[in-house]
Amino acid sequence: MRILYLLTSAEVGGAERFVLTLMRNRRDGDEVGLLVLLDRAPLSAELDQAADWVRYLAMSPSSRRLDQMVTGLKDAVRDFRPDVVSSHLFHTDLVLALAGLAVPKTTSVHTQGFGSGDLVLTKSIARTVGLLSGRFDAVIPSSDSLEMTDFIRRYRYRNVVPVIRNAAEVPYAPAWEASSRTFVSLSRNHPVKGHGVLFAAAAPVLREHSEWTLDCYGAGIVPDDERMLELLADSDARDLLEAGRIRLLGPTTTPSAVLATASALVISSTYGESFPIVGAEACALGVPVITTELGSTPEFVHDPAFLVAPGDPAALSEALAGWVDATTEHRASLSAVARATAVDRFSAQRVVASYADVFETVIAARRP
Repeated sequence: MRILYLLTSAEVGGAERFVLTLMRNRRDGDEVGLLVLLDRAPLSAELDQAADWVRYLAMSPSSRRLDQMVTGLKDAVRDFRPDVVSSHLFHTDLVLALAGLAVPKTTSVHTQGFGSGDLVLTKSIARTVGLLSGRFDAVIPSSDSLEMTDFIRRYRYRNVVPVIRNAAEVPYAPAWEASSRTFVSLSRNHPVKGHGVLFAAAAPVLREHSEWTLDCYGAGIVPDDERMLELLADSDARDLLEAGRIRLLGPTTTPSAVLATASALVISSTYGESFPIVGAEACALGVPVITTELGSTPEFVHDPAFLVAPGDPAALSEALAGWVDATTEHRASLSAVARATAVDRFSAQRVVASYADVFETVIAARRP
């Protein structure tokens, strides 16, 4: 089977890492191609290595030239000759829906809601994709949460198939280090990720426990970013940044190495998340997760003390303090359960097989 994946960019994000995982773990005999709407970016080297065929349209991030994107997609389909085309983000969904291709098409839904911090254009594109979803042979949700069910209903998605969770590559051995005293956050600079909540929650815990730190990675998570500085000031945590107790370390192309430094991963998202891949990646390494309750994030947590309501700094702070106070034995037990959960539910091979089943079904349905 020849699969053409579509991405908007090659930046280091959840959807991009998910497609990378699917390509790396393809079934024997399958061939994978990749079309990226924008130009090369930090994840390009890994994407290029994982794919059999790659093309970048090098469109400007601000481009509205859908006609050029559609033409570029048609050219890619002509040259790669895929059996199925698979999209994973709203912008590529729109291009694929408008292209009028004869080849079977699928899309995966990785978002289950929007907030005031999301662009009006993004919301409009998502609404349009929902209205055009009948042009896809399969729409694949990434979560079976009530929020995802409601999102699919409100945006009028059609041809919806059963949920396939996101995947993580499960290494041969776990990488959790019991002696770590570092909380890690791995998320881009966007209101959905709840950095203000994270800083406000972490500040009192770090002040009370001087050996603990918070390392934050992600696009735009840098010390001179105005929004980050404003959120830290609002949380009365600028001094912790200056003291190196909160570190803003920017994007990383090696999330596994970053997660291996963590005592626990903290997901502080306030809305919209369905199944953040970083949670699955942490579990695969045996790194326990402290998270807000959104979408399928409860699947990452194995002690209810570390699952909190979104947008509640006090509740998240209590969870962080509870982790600091937990015994080494309890943390180690949660590490073992997280790892077992990843092996059972989130392994790349299991998810690749589920996607292959969908691809083969839609291909067969098109045959005379």
